[in-house]
Amino acid sequence: MASRWLEAYNELKGFIDANPRIEIAPGSQCIPGDVRAEFYRLFDNVRLGFITENYSQFVSLARPLSRSYGQVLEKTVKSLGLSEIKPKSTLTWFLKEPLEGLNRLLFDLLFDLLKGKLDLEDFEQQAGERLSRSFPDMFRLSYEHWVLLALVSLLDGDKALTVPLYGSEEDATLVGGGEPMPGTVQESVSSPVEAAVVSLEHAKEAAFVAPDIIVHSTRTGGYVSIRRDLFAPQRMVKDVSRKREWLTYREVGVKSWKDHAADWPDMVVYAGSSAAELALVADYARFCRPEIIIECMEQDEWFNPSEVERIKRNHAFFKPRYGIFIICRGPVPEEAVRAFNPQPEAVETSTDAGVESEIAETIEPAGVAAQDEPPVKVQPVASAPDSGDEIQVRFLSVGYDASLLSPVVEEMVPESNGEK
Repeated sequence: MASRWLEAYNELKGFIDANPRIEIAPGSQCIPGDVRAEFYRLFDNVRLGFITENYSQFVSLARPLSRSYGQVLEKTVKSLGLSEIKPKSTLTWFLKEPLEGLNRLLFDLLFDLLKGKLDLEDFEQQAGERLSRSFPDMFRLSYEHWVLLALVSLLDGDKALTVPLYGSEEDATLVGGGEPMPGTVQESVSSPVEAAVVSLEHAKEAAFVAPDIIVHSTRTGGYVSIRRDLFAPQRMVKDVSRKREWLTYREVGVKSWKDHAADWPDMVVYAGSSAAELALVADYARFCRPEIIIECMEQDEWFNPSEVERIKRNHAFFKPRYGIFIICRGPVPEEAVRAFNPQPEAVETSTDAGVESEIAETIEPAGVAAQDEPPVKVQPVASAPDSGDEIQVRFLSVGYDASLLSPVVEEMVPESNGEK
């Protein structure tokens, strides 16, 4: 069978040959305006053909995520009265249409092919490597975005707030690659303000880490904030909230945090009686103790011992008040259940598994709830490495059913967690 993407490529080459005013050379390119639209239509057909012919499995895997993200985005924007929620910029097209998001990865490679910098074999190899390397990260980050918005959608929020930061609308960006002497400059955190636009884009050279969003929740009766994409910021904050507990993860004057035992969690969730106490997640040396840690497992076969150890270390250091929720897109691997609790105690629940998920809140030790039996809740427990505290890790297999994330929100409802 003839290759469709090669047929599309030959059609593009024929169009270029038929229009000698088009110049595509190793050092330059010129595409006149009157032929530009048709050129890029044919140009896109080549890239789209290559992906659909060779990597259609990526598109098939990502499209359900894209559809569900669009639905939860629309619901969240409408309920909070926002004009926009901006995803990480590199995910914008992927979340709208995965095929288009992947298509954009091949833009420069196809031009290199047309310019003679690559031959067909080189193009196929490098395009395949780029797609195979980029897709897992794009899919993982996109699922994190979905989890964040799905959680927000369950808060029954009536307003959204963000913390104004200088440098850019996304983060407190430090121009010039960061501080020459990190940790020596002190800043004040601005008070949260009601927002029309929420951005999930983050600058890596930032003064401090603020929440992605703070929501006034009628479901919890207070404020809830969420932050994903954590990293070590550059400056100290001089007026941290006294209502919060602060954990020191590195000393002032230490540029690296290599002695810190934990890796960053995927997401942290906070709850409080005021928005002001939730304005800061971390500064140069301190991290605000979270209510909940969220870990997102977008792959079916995600389990490995190093991941278990990372989660245990995070619990030991960050000490989340209500534990860690591991959010699984697929079934929970039975090895993961055994790793956190060799002898789990199963407590029956009435959770409805919904339409899009095979299993509801956590699972029984076998890893998959039997279809003719109600799903069960497992709360694995293990000793934290540096304390006598118990570690509470709960698995939620949710697919793309936002309602199955309700146990996370319920932990922050005073009547549910035992607080008055």
